[in-house]
Formats: sequence, structure tokens, C-alpha cells
Amino acid sequence: MQKVNPDRKNSEHITDHDLERYHLGMIVDEIELAPLEEHLLACSTCTERAEATADYIDLIRGVTIVPTIGARAVGYVRAAAVSHTDPRSRLDAQTATIRSVAEAAGIDLVSVFEDAGESANNTRRPGLLALLAAVAAGRITVVIVPDLARLARDTGDLRRLMDSFARRGVSIVSATESWGV
Repeated sequence: MQKVNPDRKNSEHITDHDLERYHLGMIVDEIELAPLEEHLLACSTCTERAEATADYIDLIRGVTIVPTIGARAVGYVRAAAVSHTDPRSRLDAQTATIRSVAEAAGIDLVSVFEDAGESANNTRRPGLLALLAAVAAGRITVVIVPDLARLARDTGDLRRLMDSFARRGVSIVSATESWGV
């Protein structure tokens, strides 16, 4: 776990990563927490960014999206590392999860895009780019993922993807987060 710099000067800004960890309750150590909170009180730039981060995290935690029965959906699966003994096992398990969610909700799953051996830190993944092209073409109304980390691990990247989907009227369904079907 990355530690917040306890010697942070007011001229240094808090990283987005630390703001996310703070609002998700991942910073609990007083040695780490006290300087961060002190800096937030002294720096208006970081305070504004912290409020925006908190609003976004609250949005993710509180939103429930229930797609229309009969919606046309695609799935997206990603595994950063694949097993040498069975390279498809993780992707197949994620695909099975997506199919179960779609079936239970009465959603027509038309395709599953996949990225094998691709990190979520890279948004230029072939499967993700194909998914974005399908969204842009207006051919789908729902994207189903096993969990939001399959799309992106960075909340900034995730927010941009979610905003892009929302602008096109596409719902995101996560099989494991507290929102979705």
C-alpha cells in the first residue's frame, strides 16, 4: 500500500490515487491520515478535487441501473495474466458470469469482447476499442462486466468510460458491484 507523504508541503498536491484511497476508507493509519487531512484543510485545490472524487465515489456506490427487458447487450472480459496451463480459464469464467447475468435479466447478449493478457492501466486494448466502437455505432444498449475493474482500474479512466456510455444511452451492469441487475 502506498503511503501518503507525511512531510507534504502545502505547495504539493495530493495525488488522485490518495484521494480515492481516502474516500474509499482505505487510509486508516493515523500517521498517514493526519497529514492528508491537514493538507486538505490548507489547500483549496486539493479540497475541490477531494469533493469531486467523493461525489463520484458516492455516485458509483449508490447508482442502480436496471436495463430494459429485451435490451441488446455486449459483455466485456479482461485478464491481465493468463494461465500457461489453461489460458482461457479466467476469461471463460468471466464470460459465464456475464451470460448468467444477462439470462437472469432477460437481456439479449449479442457478443462478448475480450482482452487476454492486457492490463487495465492501458485503455488502448483491442477488445475495449472494439467495445467502444460498438457503443459509438449505437448497436447496443447495455454493457455487462464481471466487475468494473475489468474496464479500468483507474477511477479517472473508469469515469471517462462511464460518461462516454451515458452520453450514448448505454447502461453498465456489473455482476459483482452493488449496482446493476
